[in-house]
Amino acid sequence: MGKFKSHWADFGPLPNAKRCVRFEIGDLMGFIIIHNTTLGPGLGGLRVKPYESEAATLADAARLGRGMVYKNAAAGLELGGAKAVINAEPDELTANHLRAYGEVVQELSGHYITAPDVGTEVSMMDIIMEATRYVVCVSREKGGLDDPSPSTARGVFLAMQEALPFAGNLRHLAQPIVLIQGFGKVGRPLAHLLQANNFKVLVAEANEVQRDQAASDGCEIVETNKVFGTHAHIFAPCATGGILNPDSITALKNHGVRLICGGANNQLQDEGRDSELLKEKKIWWAPDFVANAGGVALACTEWELRTGKITPDQVNDRTEMRLAGIGKRIRKIMAKAEDRDCTSLSAARKLAEDTVAKQGGELR
Repeated sequence: MGKFKSHWADFGPLPNAKRCVRFEIGDLMGFIIIHNTTLGPGLGGLRVKPYESEAATLADAARLGRGMVYKNAAAGLELGGAKAVINAEPDELTANHLRAYGEVVQELSGHYITAPDVGTEVSMMDIIMEATRYVVCVSREKGGLDDPSPSTARGVFLAMQEALPFAGNLRHLAQPIVLIQGFGKVGRPLAHLLQANNFKVLVAEANEVQRDQAASDGCEIVETNKVFGTHAHIFAPCATGGILNPDSITALKNHGVRLICGGANNQLQDEGRDSELLKEKKIWWAPDFVANAGGVALACTEWELRTGKITPDQVNDRTEMRLAGIGKRIRKIMAKAEDRDCTSLSAARKLAEDTVAKQGGELR
């Protein structure tokens, strides 16, 4: 399949994970964590980024794998949760590396389905597909449904719409102001959906090209160092995670934000502390792993299409049903949080845990 072969082995037990695989592809190494397969094969993206050590690589893979269990379960998908991580700069990966990685995935016999994530994209999935069938988000030319980002944006938009009634009088405003952090593959289509539905859109983006795109699309530009000091009603983080902490939450509250709903993963710097603070500050937070599940919903539909569970003429209806379900689940989560006086994070986790428990499994 390439200039070098893959080498992999079970790494040993990992707390609360079903399987941990360490692999080497040429001069690079990584991990695949299959966390839970109660609902189906573990699906999760391949993340490629540099880590300071092998231990840090493993820790991130384990954290992300567990997160995918919650995401897929909360989305009502017949999929378990897993993740792959390679310790490298994305531009270090050659076609041979990707094919060798595909060999590892193939040898796991369908227990893990790979997909794009940070540092990877559709064109890479096409190459991986040369070595394994257990990959999704491949191009339409290869029989897939292509880039999942627009579906992620649509899911975020539907989640935002369903969350609005819980956020005070925002639904009664003539033109609510949404501040989007990040104008990339998710932020830009989200901005277009918001503009088409009479929201005023502000954008904070560090990349000059993307910032110019936002301006030409009619968005008002906010300096990145002023993102938490700008008046808005809704904050939509669509870039890096870990941006919600006591300082940023307090600043957002002081500048009018009543709802946070975006496409970024792992938005809370400290889940327990920051979810409680959001509740205390009366800012409604749409849990990220529920609101941004549009991409994995599309990936699930693609997998069903390519395995013959649905026909091509069923793709649009199946995708729309799953995207609409994101909004419905956000509404259910918000209502439970309100009724039980708990955080939206607690309500969302309970939804995922109950879904797995109904099939005889357990999330830990």
